Amino acid sequence: MAGNGGRLGRADVAALGLIGLLPIGFLYRLCLAGQILYGPDALAYFYPMYEYATGRLLSGELPLWNPHLFLGAPFLANPQAGVLYPVHLALAWLSAPSLATASLAIHYGLAGASTYLLARAGLGYGRWPALGAAATFALSGLLGAQAEHFNQVEALAWLPLQVLAVELGAIRRLTSAAGRRLWLLVAMTLSAVQLLTGHSQAGYIAHITLVAYAAVRLMAETTGWPKIAGRWGRALLFIGAGAAGGMALSAVQVLPTLELAELSVRAGGLSYRQAVSFSFGPRSWLLGLLPHYGAEAPYSEYVAYAGVVGTGLAVLGVCRGTSSRPRWAVALVALGAFLALGGYNPFYYLLYRLVPGIGLFRAPARWLVMSLLGASVLVAEGIAAAESGRQWALPRRWWGLGFALTAAVTALLWLLADPRPQPVTVAGWLAAGVALLLTVRLAPRRRMGTALMVLVLVELFAASQRLPYNQTTASYVYEAQRRSVQVLLQEAGLSRFLSLSDPQFDSGDMGDLLASLGEGLNAEGRYGLLVGAKSQEVLSRNLALKWGLYAVDGYDGGVLPTADHLAFQSLYLPAEEVAADGRMSEALRSVPPERLLALASVGYLLRDRLDDLWLEGVYYDLGFSLPGGLDAPEATLSLPRFPATDLGLVLGRPTNADAAEGLAARISLDGMVVGEIRWDGDAFIAWGSDGASVEVAPVPGRPDLRHVSLRLLSAPTYGDRLEVQWVSDALSGASWAEGEPVRNGGAFTVAAASLINRAAGVGVPVALSQIDGIVPIHLGDVKVSSVERSLPRAYFSSCVVRVPGEAEAMEILRDSGFDPRRRTVLVGGEGMACDAEGWLAAEVVSYAPERVVVEVLASRPGHLVLTDSFYPGWRAEVDGVEVEVERANWFFRSVAVEGGHHRVEFVYRPDSVRWGAVASCLAVVLLLITGALWARLGAS
Repeated sequence: MAGNGGRLGRADVAALGLIGLLPIGFLYRLCLAGQILYGPDALAYFYPMYEYATGRLLSGELPLWNPHLFLGAPFLANPQAGVLYPVHLALAWLSAPSLATASLAIHYGLAGASTYLLARAGLGYGRWPALGAAATFALSGLLGAQAEHFNQVEALAWLPLQVLAVELGAIRRLTSAAGRRLWLLVAMTLSAVQLLTGHSQAGYIAHITLVAYAAVRLMAETTGWPKIAGRWGRALLFIGAGAAGGMALSAVQVLPTLELAELSVRAGGLSYRQAVSFSFGPRSWLLGLLPHYGAEAPYSEYVAYAGVVGTGLAVLGVCRGTSSRPRWAVALVALGAFLALGGYNPFYYLLYRLVPGIGLFRAPARWLVMSLLGASVLVAEGIAAAESGRQWALPRRWWGLGFALTAAVTALLWLLADPRPQPVTVAGWLAAGVALLLTVRLAPRRRMGTALMVLVLVELFAASQRLPYNQTTASYVYEAQRRSVQVLLQEAGLSRFLSLSDPQFDSGDMGDLLASLGEGLNAEGRYGLLVGAKSQEVLSRNLALKWGLYAVDGYDGGVLPTADHLAFQSLYLPAEEVAADGRMSEALRSVPPERLLALASVGYLLRDRLDDLWLEGVYYDLGFSLPGGLDAPEATLSLPRFPATDLGLVLGRPTNADAAEGLAARISLDGMVVGEIRWDGDAFIAWGSDGASVEVAPVPGRPDLRHVSLRLLSAPTYGDRLEVQWVSDALSGASWAEGEPVRNGGAFTVAAASLINRAAGVGVPVALSQIDGIVPIHLGDVKVSSVERSLPRAYFSSCVVRVPGEAEAMEILRDSGFDPRRRTVLVGGEGMACDAEGWLAAEVVSYAPERVVVEVLASRPGHLVLTDSFYPGWRAEVDGVEVEVERANWFFRSVAVEGGHHRVEFVYRPDSVRWGAVASCLAVVLLLITGALWARLGAS
């Protein structure tokens, strides 16, 4: 029933309050229990970013630059930070998790309230149909599944209001000229606010949805193509003016973002293969379009259900609706589904090639929001049909045909589904379907709207228990400092760290965490403690930002990382393993060469212990190995202060068995030989200091490794150094041979070593990494090591090589013979100036995100190098005189200095922000003046 033609009363205010407060109940774990999301996008991306932004803003600073990730990167220019989004500014006093929770509750409420207004004031539905549409859009699967993508929820929450502005400002004929002008100003403001949320794709989809809405509405309700074309042209002009005005109002965000986008990996668009990733394929249809209650866990991008009840009401609206609304709403549903198919759609490639903007974004499944908007209207139409008593007007044979068709389609989707629905999910579907049939059959007409609304909410609430906003854990995992963080906060200073870690492990204090925090958590929450603790231990993704530490890489999925940073990562990883979102740490399998650590001023390494071994109760650190043969014929290792009776060794099989035959490792403690190990071409053989044979045992589960224990002395002894010498013609039988040191060929490796006290049954690892200048400083759940020979953040170099461009610079940097500690590559010109190889440390007097002051005492003319990213907007002065900032080693900043003492100041003052601020201010003033003039004209 259409209701009162769109006039709102007190009951509507109550309805708006209800739909605005409902999300608090759906988000009860976040809003009422004080828990937080533990998914990686929330915990390790948005929370740290929001904390950095609000912390800087509350300190009276505009956060233009982020020195903690990606070797330094723009911060305000990254739209996903949402620095200037009004809701974030209003909530800046909250902690980052609380800000995110409040934002979700506000925007789910906004999505529902604005859909209610669209249905009531825009489309003329009654209150219960409008509430059904509001609940379907705001509380069903699509927006709920994106809960971790806060800015996507924020951007889409404004869509119903944008549609309402188009409806009242460009489509409805009865709107006055003054009213149309007012709605145009509203449309501009809404577009600006949506842009400031920071999810560019959601904004793009929203504006295309406005165009599609206008098209299907007018085609359904207007006769004659000339009239349709004329009215649609006016609607397009309205939508375009709204978008242009929104961009002008938000220019302070848009211009820096455009500057960053030009330097991003997305500059020029994505390849077709990238653009169709996360397409809504047939395997996802069943659990994407219907809710799940078990542990199926479909991927969040493919969750877009309206519920069994909502789907049934939408079908009822299609079959029994009497207005034109079902026709255009079905068209909107179909168009959204058509686009969501992405790579499964044979026409999508044409759209990718022909439609501007399609090729800039991944995840075509996100077009399903257009379908959700149409489905919400159909739910309202279905409730209106049920209230009017039209639901049973179809012949019984049509009901039978409908049931048969539903069963056939469900069976087909079942066969395609991956994962398959679990029994509890199927039971939930059946229960919801039966409840809907009984309600529309038995409920009195005067109570029909109330009963259906209750049924919609009950099903959506039950289904929401499997949505990401109910996958929560204790806030402790975000707020508490783990031991590795404490070590770096105490030791690291401006040095960067590099983390090498597998995504999962069980932290040593997991039992204590569960005992103290697990009582109020469900199974997912207890698992979240594990995930969060591990993320903090290894400082995964963007958690360095929370603690003020400096990471080599970072995590982002938009206009960061820059193309330059991905080129930098290609020095460390094969090109095919470089992730477009920047997560280098998770792809590294071994510690990079020392020269590359020095290049990025890596002073510390974080490594987990997943690949390490416990053998006979003794721990072996497999993080580093001791190569033999040509690589290192001799090695001397310092020993920890420990009373040892035995030396345990883990041995790695040679990669070239023939070359290693006849080679042996002679092991000495403080100059006294304690054993010898030899590869005889097929297996290891070993002897102790007494010449007796010693067993070399396989390592369980590791066919590439062997284990041997050498006796040191009968009584526990303290040693100072362990010596390993690779010899040929080595020990045979019980007699010692003097063998010559090996100078060529490949040998097996010593993969790990530990001192053992048999009487006490304990051992301590020996650090094999000391030969590379990498010294362990903490051994806990995560191993923290210091890189002793890395470069500082600022240093002086008088030996430079000039190359004309990026290709030549990268060629030199990839050369294993290049060492940044000896010379620096400068981009611009050609030739070499090298008074003396090497470097001298410079003193960083002051280090702030947008201003770095360095003092350098140069022994001769050369260059001061700051190992922070080269990026437009950085300016430099030497002793108060502005100088050119050059590219050092392609990725970093450098300035030329003469011999003597100098003060160098780097300042970030991007023109894009300055001109963007001017444009935004002018647009706001123009908007206010125009609004006042139009209001005066309308009044007269």
